[in-house]
Amino acid sequence: MKMTLNRKLLSMIALLWIGLVLIGAFGAWQARSSMLADRREQLLTLVQQAESLAGHYYRLAQKVALSDVDARRQALAALADCAMARTQLVARFRPLRTEELR
Repeated sequence: MKMTLNRKLLSMIALLWIGLVLIGAFGAWQARSSMLADRREQLLTLVQQAESLAGHYYRLAQKVALSDVDARRQALAALADCAMARTQLVARFRPLRTEELR
């Protein structure tokens, strides 16, 4: 079957549009992957910070620099600040499933 010039041009335009859509979809997928990786890093940093704070107050209680009750109160107050940062972080994106964090 012989294609006319008009059909050839229309098929080329259609292929170009399909290519543009595919390039746009790939770019969107890459941006999403990058955002998720960045979010994982932020959450990991936040968890490490909370763990470090709890460890610090635990060591203070072990050295008897603070009473156990005071160390717990101060640790909870410091962790409340971390929880506020986490709330702001999680509010920006949808929650990650546990398997996505690994």
